[in-house]
Amino acid sequence: LVLGPAEAARRAAALRSEPEDGLEALAVAVAAAAVETTRHKVDYDHGGVEDVSLVRLSAAAKVGVAAEAAGGAAAVAVSAGAPPQLVELTFPRFFVWQGDRVVVRDAASGDLIATLSGEAKAKDECGVAGCAGYLTWPPLVAPAGFSFVFESDHFDEAVYVPPGAEPSRFSAAGFLASLRLAPGCSTDKSCGPGGVCRPESGLCECGVGRSGADCSYASCLGVRTLHGASGVLASSARALEPRERYVNDAVCGWRLAAGEETGRGRGFLRLSIEYDVEPSFDFVEVYDGSGTQHAQLSGAGGPVLLTIPVDGGAPLIRFTSDGAGRRSGFRASYKFTAAACDTHADCSGRGACVRGLCACEPGTHGLSCDSKYCLAYNPPAGP
Repeated sequence: LVLGPAEAARRAAALRSEPEDGLEALAVAVAAAAVETTRHKVDYDHGGVEDVSLVRLSAAAKVGVAAEAAGGAAAVAVSAGAPPQLVELTFPRFFVWQGDRVVVRDAASGDLIATLSGEAKAKDECGVAGCAGYLTWPPLVAPAGFSFVFESDHFDEAVYVPPGAEPSRFSAAGFLASLRLAPGCSTDKSCGPGGVCRPESGLCECGVGRSGADCSYASCLGVRTLHGASGVLASSARALEPRERYVNDAVCGWRLAAGEETGRGRGFLRLSIEYDVEPSFDFVEVYDGSGTQHAQLSGAGGPVLLTIPVDGGAPLIRFTSDGAGRRSGFRASYKFTAAACDTHADCSGRGACVRGLCACEPGTHGLSCDSKYCLAYNPPAGP
């Protein structure tokens, strides 16, 4: 259903003012604006001449797709009735140009669920050969519904159309979102390799490097909350394998909730991080519970030992990639502890563990002696 801005806003407002039990939703297709098809001759260096088509898609304004329509933009309101039920979001059609994106959040908490871009196939489009080699977005679920925003950049898109191909196929940009009530998982088999079903919520807790409602997507998406006092996280299920490549325009995060839970609100978080990401453009970042950044890793390295103080908040590990260049990703293990170190090995080979704190060699700093720079949070240590 393609809606104009005024009609979308009117329908979204009507849904909010006249709630009913069950799912209340509008499906919205965001279509590319100002499509222009041109034909011209291309003279190649080798002397060949080919008659080709270019489909040019003009840059569109930001389209808000959320429970609140901002500025008259196209909107969708999604909520679950009483008692609360899971809402499932899928994308039967999805072709969003690089530089443009669909940002999906939990309507109740505002947590980032996914940032999506590219051309994705629905599983029913792949045929008997399956979807290997194609991007396929997994189903997404939220307990109370979604808000999502479509953003486009300020650039027109020009697409090469091979001779004999139908130009309209290449101008069908945009996305179609489908929403329904979902029963949630019932057993661990519903949650993919390494996944665990939480029957009380109906949500899957996916295995390392996996995401989506059924954990079928073998890369990270959005921000996950992990409750364990120790664990492993990764950019994808096969992170750091030689042939693995993470996706472009990734935005992923892991909130380590044990840092703010009862009995664990003080102490330290120890991390061991191995990484292979595009230098200067893709990053693995570590933040403490107050939002202070303790590390920004780029390029290749590790294992890097990193210890940060826990002051009652939930530390956050964040991975981002830009629109070009991909490598094999990163993998990190973590654990919460009462002391910054237990043995000399916890001090990166550059110090000694003395009464639970690393006494670093001259010229090295950090709770695990991991930095060459003096750090404000580095406490005094030693005899």
